[in-house]
Amino acid sequence: RRTDPPLEDLVGGSWVVRGGLRCLAVEERYALEFRHGESPLREVLGIPGEVLQPYIASADARPLQVERAVFLDIETTGLARGAGTYAFLIGMGAFEGEELVVHQFFMPDYGEEDALLDAVGDVLARAGGLVTFNGRSFDWPIVETRYLMARRQPPCADLPHLDLLHLARRLWRRTLPSCALSALEAHV
Repeated sequence: RRTDPPLEDLVGGSWVVRGGLRCLAVEERYALEFRHGESPLREVLGIPGEVLQPYIASADARPLQVERAVFLDIETTGLARGAGTYAFLIGMGAFEGEELVVHQFFMPDYGEEDALLDAVGDVLARAGGLVTFNGRSFDWPIVETRYLMARRQPPCADLPHLDLLHLARRLWRRTLPSCALSALEAHV
């Protein structure tokens, strides 16, 4: 018999149920004045689109709308990009009014992936672009593969995609020993 608290109580989330399947959803809201490091979140909204445009995935992409961008990161069952790798935790941040809303969706079992894909798709349906770190070659291809394996059309496949790894390499490759996320977090 279980005596420990349920997962939703431990992390402050709730279960999203779709078609009898479920995923755990956790939501956090941050005011635009919130500071992580030296800068308030509001400063992200002030970056002109033309500054970011050279770093968008394809040269003919529409301009990235930072105020409508979804910041995406995933945790997976492996590092391969093939059909056997699942994204069991998908985190997304998006600006809503005067807040940054962070959504985290957790898939408790492989058979409940459709509920996870539905919840993620709801957030991505409002996206005006994607922002990731190494997401162009890892995160987004895995998300796309999971939709295709579920015989579903991947959401927002044609939106502008800013991969911050490429921008970080351009800015810091000569001054830092590594542009891995952990090195950037430690030094920048």
